[in-house]
Amino acid sequence: MAVMLEARGLGYGYPGRAVGRDLNLALGAGEVLCVLGPNGGGKTTLFRTLLGLLEAQAGEVRLQGESLDALPRGEVARRMGYVPQGHAAQFAFTVRDVVLMGRTAHIGLFAAPGAADRAAADRAIEVLGIGAGRLVRVTVDAPGGVDVERIADLEAVLEHLAGHPSLDGRFGLLGSSLGGFVALWVASRRHRVMPVVTWNAPANLASLAASLSADVTSPGAALVAEVRAGRHLDAPAGASHVLVVQGQADDVVPPGHAQILFERAGKPRELCLLPGADHRLSDPFHRLEAVKRSRDWFTHHLHTEPA
Repeated sequence: MAVMLEARGLGYGYPGRAVGRDLNLALGAGEVLCVLGPNGGGKTTLFRTLLGLLEAQAGEVRLQGESLDALPRGEVARRMGYVPQGHAAQFAFTVRDVVLMGRTAHIGLFAAPGAADRAAADRAIEVLGIGAGRLVRVTVDAPGGVDVERIADLEAVLEHLAGHPSLDGRFGLLGSSLGGFVALWVASRRHRVMPVVTWNAPANLASLAASLSADVTSPGAALVAEVRAGRHLDAPAGASHVLVVQGQADDVVPPGHAQILFERAGKPRELCLLPGADHRLSDPFHRLEAVKRSRDWFTHHLHTEPA
């Protein structure tokens, strides 16, 4: 197997401070490496060094058998991609738009992507099995970076995924804040049981409907228009298999909303209150507890409804 990326006796860190040393690794084509460690342990620093964004303090990095230091940055970009953990998008790019940006190193400085570039982006999307991503827009205000514009968009994504050959047709929905509101509406309209987990989701959008702003980017203009027209103002009743997770210190969506969502849900249902947790579950312990509860909920309820 050909070695694609290799580190030999690598030392990495910042001027005046070493973070890691004597690291050796070799990755072959098709291999996947996961680097695990605590926050502040140097994982991102290692990746930035492997990418050539930070200068190695010792040793070397080799890309497809060549020293990374000897390769022009344009050539490195054509051979190696980088998806950061977090990115604040300033415009409503689709997933296809973002993938297409990966072709920048293959075209001229002022050239626009052509048909071949768009085809290459579509092939990459298809290989990863995220073809439905063409329907999803990245917005700056979405807590996780991705937001669907309206209920119909999520339903279209689910319809697309239902025919995916590697999936068995069973789906659960997890939504934070407005995403949870949308997930409840979608689950309530489906004939098949679909477990739902909401994190700090509102029970109604009355404040949104009353807003005078014509550009409310977080929920998406389409959903704002629906709410102002009197549709989807309140979370639906009747969705079953619902876990409602709520931070008790949430100053954006008051905890009373969680009680309303719980009372409207059909059984089985559960209300999980996290003492001291804020709207974004910014404390890692609160987020880990929410993730654990969510995982357990899906593990227990997804298997009860075979495709």
